[in-house]
Amino acid sequence: AYDIYVPEKDIKIEVKRDIGSNNSNNYFIECFCNGEASGIFSTEADYWVIFDGECEVWTTPSRIKKSIKGLPLREFVGRGDTKPKKAYLCPKQLIKNNAEVVYEIYR
Repeated sequence: AYDIYVPEKDIKIEVKRDIGSNNSNNYFIECFCNGEASGIFSTEADYWVIFDGECEVWTTPSRIKKSIKGLPLREFVGRGDTKPKKAYLCPKQLIKNNAEVVYEIYR
């Protein structure tokens, strides 16, 4: 799936909001939900934009997969969820270093 489609360029964009990453210094990269591939493993998007309130990270699914390679897969039950999700907690700097572009938000 994806959130934004730009028909003039035939580009699909997935937008992720991860304010909690400012406490953990890791981005939450979901991979499985209810035993099915989800998130980064099922995306149809050409680009992912991760927004944490301090910066906007533009990257691609392949760059994210490169960043999470070798990290431990973890299991979580999110607020309001009844079934676990599996995800990677990827250091923010690793995603930023592999990103296409990072825009800092100045307040």
